Amino acid sequence: LKRFYMLIAAGIAAVVLPGCMQVDYVGQHYTPTENVAFIGGGDTPANFDMMGRATLTAPEGYNSEEIRQKLLAEAKSVGADAVIIESVERQQTGSYETVDNDRGSFQPRGEWASNTFNADGTQNYTNTWGQTGADNTNETKQYQVVVKSYFLREKSKNAKTEEPIKADKKAATAIKDTAPAASGAKPATVQ
Repeated sequence: LKRFYMLIAAGIAAVVLPGCMQVDYVGQHYTPTENVAFIGGGDTPANFDMMGRATLTAPEGYNSEEIRQKLLAEAKSVGADAVIIESVERQQTGSYETVDNDRGSFQPRGEWASNTFNADGTQNYTNTWGQTGADNTNETKQYQVVVKSYFLREKSKNAKTEEPIKADKKAATAIKDTAPAASGAKPATVQ
């Protein structure tokens, strides 16, 4: 019986508590900054150099402002002056079957209704919980959001010859090769 209650508690925690956002950063580290500009996307502005790239991964459920704040906090901690977004993707990470009341669930029964159609003519179904599926089963898909971005540093600060606190030369070479180039600007170099 004790094991049963532990399983119930673990199941509730898995549903109620969302996973954490994670930021993986590769690049140079400078003295932390206070103000970081958030540039939606496009080419690197001419007055900035590329200093690194970051990939943020978050389970579905976080809003865009929470994601933006997490990226800005990471950028501040490594001494960036701006963040530019390369891409945002929603990736399916898995799925699970929901259990209805006929089999002893604690949830109300999720009744399905067909309310939209895909471009190929297949129906989308939505249950009373707002969960969607391609057919009227109780399968719920799980997603994560992946945001790829570049951290930038003002060229005027680089001209003052502040040395990076920590730099990864291999990573900086990869960043230089993949970064969006500013019109007329050269990619960042590693010292």
